[in-house]
Amino acid sequence: MTVGSWPGAAATRAVRGAAALRRMTLGISVLLIAQLSIGMIVNLYVTVPVHHPGAQPANYFTGSLRSIAWAIGHGAPALAIHATLGLAVAAIAIWVAVRALRIRPGWGARISACGRPRRRSGLQRSEFRRL
Repeated sequence: MTVGSWPGAAATRAVRGAAALRRMTLGISVLLIAQLSIGMIVNLYVTVPVHHPGAQPANYFTGSLRSIAWAIGHGAPALAIHATLGLAVAAIAIWVAVRALRIRPGWGARISACGRPRRRSGLQRSEFRRL
């Protein structure tokens, strides 16, 4: 009998995977709260120039990437932290969705993972335009 081939090995891996997924979900929730709080500070106290790299682009996605890169590299510290946390939240959300699908590859998990992109993307606000 090899290691991990006993009958309860799959159940033990699933329980450990579910516990890790819960910790990851808690971590992303804390990051999201931090990003939201810093975003409020940015909205109240940071002035973003009207003309910066990525402002009013011809191509939306390349303009968004330029805006994010500008915010991290040349923006106010609160704006740079906010943009960095936004990227971290997006990356970890994808990682959590992949882990959830690997732990429980059923239709419910697939629908949950695919339902997230339909929500409003944080990139929609990356143009930093004044309304």
